[in-house]
Amino acid sequence: MPRPAAAPVVVAPAAPASPLLDIAMVPLPTESALEVRVTSSLPVGNRRWGYRGRAEALADLTFSDQDGAVAFRSEPARGFPTHITLQREPRGQVSVRYRVTTEPFSVERPLWPAMDPNQARFSGELVLLLPEAEPDAVVPVRLSVDPKAFAPGATVASNLGLGPVVRGQLSNAALSASTFLVGTVGFGEFVAPEGVDRAAWLGYSNFDPRQVAAEVAGFRSGARQYFGAKQSAPSTLLLFADARKPGQFDVHRRAGGVLVHAGLMQAWDGPLRIAVMQQLMREWIGAELAIAPADADFPLESAWFLDGLNRSVTRALLFRYGLLTPEEFRDDVEQMLRLYVTSPLKSRPLHDLKRADPKRASAVIVARGALYAMVLDGAIRKKSGGKRSLDDVVRALYAQALTASGPLPPQAFVAAVQTELGQAALALDSGVLRGDSKIVVPVEAMGPCFVAAKRRYETYELGFEPSTDETGVTLATNVREPGPAARAGLRAGERVQGLRYQDGDVDMQVELEVLRGAERVRLRYRPSGGFVTGQGFDRKANTKDAECARGR
Repeated sequence: MPRPAAAPVVVAPAAPASPLLDIAMVPLPTESALEVRVTSSLPVGNRRWGYRGRAEALADLTFSDQDGAVAFRSEPARGFPTHITLQREPRGQVSVRYRVTTEPFSVERPLWPAMDPNQARFSGELVLLLPEAEPDAVVPVRLSVDPKAFAPGATVASNLGLGPVVRGQLSNAALSASTFLVGTVGFGEFVAPEGVDRAAWLGYSNFDPRQVAAEVAGFRSGARQYFGAKQSAPSTLLLFADARKPGQFDVHRRAGGVLVHAGLMQAWDGPLRIAVMQQLMREWIGAELAIAPADADFPLESAWFLDGLNRSVTRALLFRYGLLTPEEFRDDVEQMLRLYVTSPLKSRPLHDLKRADPKRASAVIVARGALYAMVLDGAIRKKSGGKRSLDDVVRALYAQALTASGPLPPQAFVAAVQTELGQAALALDSGVLRGDSKIVVPVEAMGPCFVAAKRRYETYELGFEPSTDETGVTLATNVREPGPAARAGLRAGERVQGLRYQDGDVDMQVELEVLRGAERVRLRYRPSGGFVTGQGFDRKANTKDAECARGR
């Protein structure tokens, strides 16, 4: 499941002012490195610099000003894993030079700086050392990437703009949340009265990126109309084709856009559509409309709204616009039901999930939020005779959020639902906030083409716990008998040399390498923990696709 993230940063329009930050990046494929030069003319803030990676990743780092070289020290600090302080107050412009080592492309690390002789991909948080400033304070920036080391005709695209040079009013947060594609990049741009939508793609895919770009632009216009929003900043879709298997795509919200990693044979299907459009929807649900966590020290709590309710609203809009088949709509609902009913955390209150494993807590929080949205939608439709829906709640909250100075309190959501359902809203709310009631999706939320059914959902179980001892060695602990790892031959206490798995994915094999004496033994198995019975939906006989989204 995608992790809950801070509100996306919107890139402001370009300004004619001289850049206060001038950033130049030069890929060096023969050296597997990216050379970076940053010149800062900021009036203040040039003595303290921040980097979101580790200090040792910055090779050949130097600082200088009008008086020459400037000594510095680096240390971890709040907000940045690496914090660099100059040993004296700089005079005039500050110039910084360093190199970041890149690696071969890897599906496991989609944001890591990667390069081969033909192309490069790197993201701001792991390549940019920036002067300390307020994260969202914008300044004039000129950012350039030199693609000449690659094939003739190579160019650059990023979520900040198309082409090798980008100028604009940008913040540290936007620069850190940027991704750059360098190579033989394809482009598309749609300019309409309601906004600008851009797309860029690197590598070949099983779908036509031009058609996908047009579809994404159209959905974004529809989402803007759904919220009644005015013109918004340009949005950029970045598509990168890699070696991952179909169904194992990766989608990230970036500053002013979305980054998609998908395998060469990945279809532009329902699951990928939902994942991409859900991140697009963060322009509104997340940036302009957010619900604060009840516990400020547990930001993951807000995932029920930012990722859960968001997913449900996005899915409904796609279905309404004819971009999902009825079966794709149903399958995604059942995916949330599977995550919910198979989670050992499904009945634990939100505040109690603070002490649980973050990945598993995130999955069940998102699933509960997505299903809770459907419960509310069905209840509102039933009470109003189909005249009102969850859409009315979301739009009312959006209007309220536009006048607020930040995220709305949790009580604001409950109050908006009470307007539609009265005191019944409080009982329904307990399923998410307290986890003390079983979530059952009403058939009214599915539309006219489905009836309630039962499903057998396969549970995910790794079968052991990898733990690291005081020497840094990973050991297999708590090997469950007769769990899937034990059946594959794993023994308690064995030294784990390699481990690959996708948490929560029962269809992706666990690949494990353990050391037995001097021998390395490879184990492979499906992380299946059996089956549980849960709610599902069947398609009614003799119903037409065109009828299924009616009233959605």
